[in-house]
Amino acid sequence: MINRKILNNQFKPAYAHKIIKKIIDEIKKKNLHYDAILAISRGGLIPGVVLSHRLEIKNFQIVEIKRHESNKPYTKKIKPIIRNPKYEKLRKAKRILIVDDIAGTGGTLIKLIQKLKRKNISNFDIFVVVKFNGSYSPPPSLDIKFFGKICRNWTVFPWEKQI
Repeated sequence: MINRKILNNQFKPAYAHKIIKKIIDEIKKKNLHYDAILAISRGGLIPGVVLSHRLEIKNFQIVEIKRHESNKPYTKKIKPIIRNPKYEKLRKAKRILIVDDIAGTGGTLIKLIQKLKRKNISNFDIFVVVKFNGSYSPPPSLDIKFFGKICRNWTVFPWEKQI
């Protein structure tokens, strides 16, 4: 059976918003409070902005992590390159929500977490819109607290499509 909300591995915009709203509701229900959002560029920017508005989180930080040779599907992975995090602003936060669009092998998040811990930043939770399950699954040790959907294929999000 085809999931009409994810047609040809492409999320429909309404479904992406529904996933983000579900996570917002879960955060509110659990009475969790975040002082900062750390959005991973580029995929985590739009979900991160939506979360920051809906949860009224003003400390919005961006970290750029280059992980592939290009932005085309199935391109070769490279050693993660981390740029531009504002560690001093993150250190001031009591609790941080790290946001990305997808966790494949988890390599991007693992490298970021290692870097944050080296900078004495350790109070955070992770949200991804899609978590892979299959040959490219994140390791169980990577504690992804919130995710919207489990997929087995490359996923194209509404914000990645050509206009």
